[in-house]
Amino acid sequence: MIFHSIRLSDFEMDEGTIALSLLSKISDQLIRISESTLRLYVEGNSHLKRGKMPDWLQKSLEFKLTGITKGSTVLSIEAPVLSETLKSIQYPLFNELDSKDYSRDTALSLAMLAYQKAISEDCETDLLDKALLGEMLVFKDILGSEKRRIEMDCPSLARKVILEKSSFDKIRVLESATPEPIKIKLSGKLDVLKHSNSLAEIITSQKRVKVKLPDNIGFDLLKPLFGKDVTVMGLANLNPAGQLVSILLSDIHPVNSDDSFFNAIPPVLKETTDIKQLIVAQKYSRIKTAEISKLAEELNITESVEEMINALR
Repeated sequence: MIFHSIRLSDFEMDEGTIALSLLSKISDQLIRISESTLRLYVEGNSHLKRGKMPDWLQKSLEFKLTGITKGSTVLSIEAPVLSETLKSIQYPLFNELDSKDYSRDTALSLAMLAYQKAISEDCETDLLDKALLGEMLVFKDILGSEKRRIEMDCPSLARKVILEKSSFDKIRVLESATPEPIKIKLSGKLDVLKHSNSLAEIITSQKRVKVKLPDNIGFDLLKPLFGKDVTVMGLANLNPAGQLVSILLSDIHPVNSDDSFFNAIPPVLKETTDIKQLIVAQKYSRIKTAEISKLAEELNITESVEEMINALR
């Protein structure tokens, strides 16, 4: 187990105390964010699902509240290490990490890292997708007052994140700019992920992409195709930069001559409406005009910033 602390500042309560209603909201959201982040890490999609959790996920989310201390109000939480809870599956090594993995982390510290990446506006990380960013914004409702802040700390991993109003302004921008999942068709070599009956990988010349099997496609149907060139079709999950993170499989067949066009991962182009939605979400005054102008130029938008604002009024 690894120690974490959650410090609550300016919540207008006596030091070392917390209302049960607030404690319930915070604990529920910590678990939801941790589940969402861990699903994205393992399965390539952060979308929360109903029903019985897989054993590895349930064990990873067994957090323990071990104390409430003064100094504002500080919650002491212990969480299990992923190297222990993910033993039953082959957890992935992201391309961005080189030889590093997250086995020393917990689900909670991994969620803290995802928050850090969102606040620093890291668009190219595979630790963020639209669903997770939307889930992150729920914590803003818990903050309420502009003075309140939540400081999450994991000393043994030298990981700390501060959640305050300005943090969620940045996350909202990133969530607004992150593309929704899209339909995709992609060709490559199908590879098996050991110890998993619901995940596979497709290997392209650019990267290895996780393929999630839906309930109606059994693992046995894929066995004859492992190690062979195939074309997969499904719903592509994307990071904030619009880069492919994973595919929820809908169909698969051996590659044929008509599939050569799908050998490369297609670039994802964001529509011009994204930039307009971004301005609206931030009420324009929070965005620097120079930044908007630069984005508009990159997207070949001919209207001026003022013209775009007037069109949205």
